[in-house]
Amino acid sequence: RPAAVPMLARGLFALSARYGSQPVETLIVPGERLARYGVKISRALATDLATVGPALLADPAARAIFAPGGNELSDGGTLVQPELAASMSQLRVAGVGDLYQGALARRLETASAQAGGPITLAALRAALPKVTAPLILKAGDDNIAFLPPPADGGLGAAAAFDALARNPGDLQTASARAQAVVAAWRRAPSTDAMALLRSPPPDASLPALPASTSIVVMDPKGMVVACALTMNNLFGTGRIAPGTGILLAASPTAIPLPMLTAAVAWTPAGAFHAAVASSGQQGAALATASAMAGALRRTDLSIPDPGRVNVISCPDYLPKHDETCRWATDPRGAGVALGGNN
Repeated sequence: RPAAVPMLARGLFALSARYGSQPVETLIVPGERLARYGVKISRALATDLATVGPALLADPAARAIFAPGGNELSDGGTLVQPELAASMSQLRVAGVGDLYQGALARRLETASAQAGGPITLAALRAALPKVTAPLILKAGDDNIAFLPPPADGGLGAAAAFDALARNPGDLQTASARAQAVVAAWRRAPSTDAMALLRSPPPDASLPALPASTSIVVMDPKGMVVACALTMNNLFGTGRIAPGTGILLAASPTAIPLPMLTAAVAWTPAGAFHAAVASSGQQGAALATASAMAGALRRTDLSIPDPGRVNVISCPDYLPKHDETCRWATDPRGAGVALGGNN
């Protein structure tokens, strides 16, 4: 089962180095503790485990984590991942680079081959995150940044948002527009993305797309991150690299890419308005567009299946009017929306 190079650690390190205010090793600690001491199984995770069932548990390393003692974890159970905690501890102590060119990289190369990967040390060393200019549309006084290709779900979300700006109630046309521009981009990835938005191609369908997820986070100063994540399949390859606790993502060369969609709205003066990130296979782009349009118009959200959204909105802008800020997660996705003063 071909596996993808794990890019999350390097990607988050790049974000933190450019915009963060705390050492990366400090940021690793909470996740390391959750892996070591356990987290409660959510309804969504329990549903996903039931969906993949025997396929995931056929892997001995996965079975030891998700069905300890032979009993598959269910809603309310505790997921403990000691080997993943050890790998995260090594990242914290030795640095994120250790996963790509150090001792942890060599362990992953060996272990991924045992899990059918394989991921080579050369591939780990060569894998670098890219900083790319977003697609930016105007809406009234706001700029709206969408994820740019190759995260082509952002292109689809921009196309759907443009369609909704022209006809706010026509979700069907917006969805069709999103899938058409994504399909066109995938046929010719060197195409000018903004040209596709200006001259939408004929309607086209996409194949069944893999799962993804999303988060949005904001601090009291209005610094915000909207993030879409994927393992290119539900539970990736379904196999854990033995001894590392790392569940291998599926290679994007083996299956269609998911729609990764996120968007942030702000004024040219730098005041934050709204952030959205979505999932839901073919519905992800429309979900982002609908949620952003609703946030800007201050209307109730109407997100059709299978789209799922996470939203933060400050209708009177941040940092001046933090009392107007609201945050929400899609109730159909069993997510979590938390807020505080710190």
